[in-house]
Amino acid sequence: MVKPIFGKFGKSPGWTNLSCCAALPVCGQRALIYNRRSPQRRVATPARHLARTACDRQTRRPPRRLYLQIAEKLRDLIAQPEFAPNGRLPSERALAATLAVSRPSVREALVALELEGLVEIRMSSGVYVCPTPPTHGKEPLSRAELGDSLLDIMGARCVIEGSIAASVAPFCKAKDLKHLRELYAEMQREVSAGRIPVAADRAFHLAIAQMTGNEVLVRTVSSLFDARHSPLSEKLRGHFENESTWGAVPDEHRVILEALEAHDPIQAQASMQRHLKMSLERVIAGGRPNAQRR
Repeated sequence: MVKPIFGKFGKSPGWTNLSCCAALPVCGQRALIYNRRSPQRRVATPARHLARTACDRQTRRPPRRLYLQIAEKLRDLIAQPEFAPNGRLPSERALAATLAVSRPSVREALVALELEGLVEIRMSSGVYVCPTPPTHGKEPLSRAELGDSLLDIMGARCVIEGSIAASVAPFCKAKDLKHLRELYAEMQREVSAGRIPVAADRAFHLAIAQMTGNEVLVRTVSSLFDARHSPLSEKLRGHFENESTWGAVPDEHRVILEALEAHDPIQAQASMQRHLKMSLERVIAGGRPNAQRR
C-alpha cells in the first residue's frame, strides 16, 4: 500500500522536502507529493529517482562567474572584423549596453582579457585588440588562475566585516581602541607622505576581527583582504588605484573608529560598509586608468 507524505502541519497536505523523499527506506515504491493549494495529487515520482535528482543537483558544477561569461562574449565579438575598427573596442558604457550588464562587470571582463593577452587597456585612450593575439586554440584563463571577482570579494567583506563591527562595538576594550587609533595615525602619515598604506589598512581590519575572539572570522577577514593580490584584482588596482585614490581612506577609518569608541553598533556597521563600498567604487566603478608606473 502506498502511503502519502504529509507536511509538518499534521494531516494538512503540504510540500515535502526532496531530501525526505530521498531518504525513505523504499525500493521501487512511489512517493506521492501533494500540493497544499489543491487536494489533487501531483504526478507520483519514484523515490529512487528523487534521490538521484538530489544527488545530481549537489554534484552539478556551479555557474561561471559573470565576468568570465562577459569575457567569453567579448572574445566572440572581437573575432568579428567590424566590431573593433582600427583595433579599438567600443567604450565600457557601449559594451555594457550591448551586453545588458553593468560597467563594473565589463571592466573586470576586459581586465581578464588583458591578462590573457587579447586586449590592451591604454590610459585615457581606450581598449585595443593586441596586434599579436594569443595562440589560436589556447584555453582562456580559468577563475582559479584569475581569482574571484572584486565585486564578489568586496560584497562578502561588506556583509562579514559590517556584522563584525556591529557585534564588537558594544564591548570594545580601551586597549583595543588605542591600538586602532595608532593604526589610523599610521595611515594618515603614509597618505601624507604619498604612499599607499596597505599594511596599516590590513592591520586595522584584522584588529577589529580579532576583537571577536573568533579565529575563524579572523582567518576569513584575512583571506578576503589578501584576495587583492590575485591576478585580476592586482591588474584592476594597477590601472585604477593610486596614491590619490587613497586620500579619503584614513578619514573613512576615522569614522569607523569613532563609532567603535562610541560603542554604537549601528553606526559601526554602517561606517564599515560605507568604507568598503567606497573602496570598490574607487577601483572598479569610477576613476581613469593610471599613467605608467614611475
